Amino acid sequence: NYSLRDHLRESILRHPPRWSRFLSDPEEIPTWRAGLTGALREVLGVSPEPVPPPSVRLLGEEEIVGGVMSRLAIQVAEDLAVPCYLLTPGEADRPPASVLALGVRQGGKISLAGEFLGLLQAGVRVLIPDLPGQGERLDDTSSLQATLLSMGDSLPGWVVRESLAFLSYLRSLPEAPPGQVGLVGLGSAVAPALLAAALDPAVKAVALGGDLRSE
Repeated sequence: NYSLRDHLRESILRHPPRWSRFLSDPEEIPTWRAGLTGALREVLGVSPEPVPPPSVRLLGEEEIVGGVMSRLAIQVAEDLAVPCYLLTPGEADRPPASVLALGVRQGGKISLAGEFLGLLQAGVRVLIPDLPGQGERLDDTSSLQATLLSMGDSLPGWVVRESLAFLSYLRSLPEAPPGQVGLVGLGSAVAPALLAAALDPAVKAVALGGDLRSE
């Protein structure tokens, strides 16, 4: 056999992943969940400490149908900010629930904003960041994976850590009702959305639209 893919497939069949199993006893679930979360944190380089709200700069805003679209720069590292759109509903009787929208589209957050106008008009606040390789971060292509691996990191881990910072920001907003922050993952952003939700117990709900692939 000359195929590494076939070798890995057979290895998984012979030695099933430690955390992939059927739990017949509900009392085992908390222990299993804690172990899985700890393993994910270690692999993705995520600290067990709560993520503090990042600093944010307002770059501009405009009125759109159903509310206001703000352009933000959210600081995720000492010398790195992520461009985002924040869609905020117009006047409402109660504070809006918030959703972090992760998606991969050719136009980045500009394309995604149009897809989430329905949520905005339903009274939901939506934060849409440009992921690496998208929109204003077009130069951050998948080739960064090799660089990150040489540093003991990974691109999925980096995106997950950014996502946890975005979720922390949404919860820090003065009008954010407790326990009302959700997460959406579209396209190839399904995996980081799922991982971020698994590592942030405060996420209220998750909606995924795309494929989980293992090459």
